[in-house]
Amino acid sequence: MNKDQQEAWAIFVVCTNFNWMPNDEDIVIWSGGKINKININSLNISEIPFQASANIKITRAVEFETPVSADNFDAKVIRHALSPNEKSILFNALEHLYSMSLPNGKPKLLTTSNDFEFQPSFSPDENSIIYVTWNDENLGAID
Repeated sequence: MNKDQQEAWAIFVVCTNFNWMPNDEDIVIWSGGKINKININSLNISEIPFQASANIKITRAVEFETPVSADNFDAKVIRHALSPNEKSILFNALEHLYSMSLPNGKPKLLTTSNDFEFQPSFSPDENSIIYVTWNDENLGAID
């Protein structure tokens, strides 16, 4: 990078901040908790020693009690919804497959698996389903 690129280069890549010395042969750059001077011709690196004194007021951090998840809640999003006969629907919610009678049925979990379940499809006779599963140990499968 040249001097002109220092100001606008972040649109391409974010680099550690540095600056040129007045002699146009050395740059000053922070690295590894130290301030270093690098000669661009010889590539010699020399540490620029420094000390800093600061008074910092430390205060108690603001904290809010935020529950990670409730024991029970209504799913707001479903995926992979299928209804082969308009009397029932099959769908994925919370990474598991559910079925529900239409129009006002109650969702029923289809399996007791701990694997994530996705992309269900009905067999041509509508009596069976096929879907894919995932877990981090056994990876993916078709069930």
